[in-house]
Amino acid sequence: MEPSAKNYDAFLERFTIWAMAQPNVRAAAIIGSRARQQDPADEWSDVDILVVARRPGLYLSDRRWLNELGHVWLAYVDRLPVGAGEECRAMFDGAIEVDFAIVSSQKMRLARFALGVWSRVPAVARLLPWNFRGHVAAMSEILSRGAKALVDKDGLTSALPPLELDVLRSTMPSQEQFLDLTNRFWHGSVWVAKHLRRGELWRAKDGCDVRMKATILHLTEWHAKASSGRWNLDTWALGRFLERWADPRVVAALGDAFARYESEDLWRALFTTMELFRWLARETADKLGLTYRTFAEEHATEWVCRCFSQRHAVQGVGSA
Repeated sequence: MEPSAKNYDAFLERFTIWAMAQPNVRAAAIIGSRARQQDPADEWSDVDILVVARRPGLYLSDRRWLNELGHVWLAYVDRLPVGAGEECRAMFDGAIEVDFAIVSSQKMRLARFALGVWSRVPAVARLLPWNFRGHVAAMSEILSRGAKALVDKDGLTSALPPLELDVLRSTMPSQEQFLDLTNRFWHGSVWVAKHLRRGELWRAKDGCDVRMKATILHLTEWHAKASSGRWNLDTWALGRFLERWADPRVVAALGDAFARYESEDLWRALFTTMELFRWLARETADKLGLTYRTFAEEHATEWVCRCFSQRHAVQGVGSA
């Protein structure tokens, strides 16, 4: 049975009372699907809460504070899906899922100042340190999709000027960036083939279905933007709504690009993934006026095919 909206509302009331009573907590806001107007939450959505604290580490190193909010089924610390930093993910009675993105009030103030300047003079972004620029951009993108303030003792969330999403989205790749991405992919194909020959299915599946697919996703974003003629096309993050914005041929090909935990099926998925990347990279390069250098592809493909043809030879497990 799915958690009810009333259960989430009751939890948010408890959380707001708790946050108001904590001197360390300076602000808190609902973000994510439960704050968005576009593609809002459904009955299966969790709740994402941005927590701004003077000492955020207190809520990451010791999670006993969660017991003040309800009966905790489980809790752990994970990396934020967008931008740098960590979040505390928890589940309470009734399968109430809550992700607490916890950031420092000092960084929030710096982000507010940087966004104020950035929104007036976009070119100033190039002067910011790379890590901090990513933090500011991620913070602004999260809030620009929607935020509902629960607590704001210092005006930290309301004072954040949202940037237009097209200011934040990635710039068109350079020839060098495109080359790095293609080289990373073809190196991955050889890496997977080696582990398949060793009989290391877990490692091979991780390489084919996780690492190589991450590169496919990156290329799919570039391809979608290049095909639309709008580099500010919203491709969200981490493949969200991919079925909506990606080329339909990519969506169709992905159906055969993932493997079962079995050697022959992993070989099949590897070759399907390589073929998907091959045409996707060529089309993307053509649309962007870049050069797709086939040297790495040719050598990697030849080597992988040779490994495949010799796969019934005696396999031994070696070192990575």
